[in-house]
Amino acid sequence: MRANRPHILIVDDQEMSRVLLQDIFAEKYDVTCLESGEACIEAVQTNSYDLVLLDAHMPGISGYHVCKQLRENPATANISIVFVSGLDTVEERLRGYEAGADEYVTKPLDEDTVVARVESVLAARIAVKNIESQRQEAMHTAFQAMASSAELGLTIRFLQASFQCQNEQELAKQLLEATEQYGVACCIRFAFGGQEHLYNCAPESIEAKVLEKITTKHRILDFGARTIITDKHVTLLIKNMPVENPEDYGRLKDNLTVLVDGAEARCVAFEINEKMAHERQAGIRSLAGFADKKLAEIREIILHQSDLTEDVIDGIKEQIEQAVYRLGLDEDEEKALIASVDQAISGASQIIQHSCALEARFEEFTGELHKLAHYE
Repeated sequence: MRANRPHILIVDDQEMSRVLLQDIFAEKYDVTCLESGEACIEAVQTNSYDLVLLDAHMPGISGYHVCKQLRENPATANISIVFVSGLDTVEERLRGYEAGADEYVTKPLDEDTVVARVESVLAARIAVKNIESQRQEAMHTAFQAMASSAELGLTIRFLQASFQCQNEQELAKQLLEATEQYGVACCIRFAFGGQEHLYNCAPESIEAKVLEKITTKHRILDFGARTIITDKHVTLLIKNMPVENPEDYGRLKDNLTVLVDGAEARCVAFEINEKMAHERQAGIRSLAGFADKKLAEIREIILHQSDLTEDVIDGIKEQIEQAVYRLGLDEDEEKALIASVDQAISGASQIIQHSCALEARFEEFTGELHKLAHYE
């Protein structure tokens, strides 16, 4: 394998599909092929993959179950997954998104389509990896600088705890606990999506007014015993820096800067996760719209079928009445003939009723699909 090339794992029980996908991606990516879900689950435990092209329907463990297991395992939860399926139905696509897939392509494979989908998913994956790589590089540099300091453990514990934070509130709590252990009093401002939130800071306090005016123009700003460390999403205001001790002052500033770097990296991850969640929701909403369109088409077909059937029935009735008159049937024969015609007409009416029942079932399905889109 070549350095710095994304690694794609192809999992498909059909050799022809594996060969085709390998031919498509081998020029630009490192490619590994496996033929079963069991082999996939085993491989990801010992190897690192950027993306899995996963056949949805395989003997043994299906692609859907493999996807769920990968998402449930923290060690593999962030692997990008693109389903490859021979079925192109709303239900199958929805099942794939529910299992945790990032994209869904159908067989027979169109090379341009599958390449575009994979590149789109990998772009998001590479962005996450680049951020992680930058964070690790910053951590490594910081750890080397703090190797002789007992405060290194505090920083490590915060960074480890920050990885487990799922939202801004949890991250703010961990950051305030870490700064408290450093022996300083701090206020925090988080900025996301045009909104700002303050922590450990009264809204009308002087600290709040200062934080409102701070921009990212100055990374670190010192004024007296106060220091402000700023990044795109995180601003930390320290209110009691040890200005009387230059050595402690410099070391503490370095350590707190690392904390802000770690918090910033986690905030960027929050943004990426939110963007991916919105894209997944958009996919489900698109499916719901597709289902609505098909339901409208079904309604139109059923209505046309109903009108056509009624016209045919009316024509048959008229022809039967004329035939009865021409044939000169007696009363019993006429009743028997009319009864047979009525039975046939009743059967045609039942067909229309079954069509209406089918429409109602599909309408229930689209309703549930809209509920899922709203829930997501």
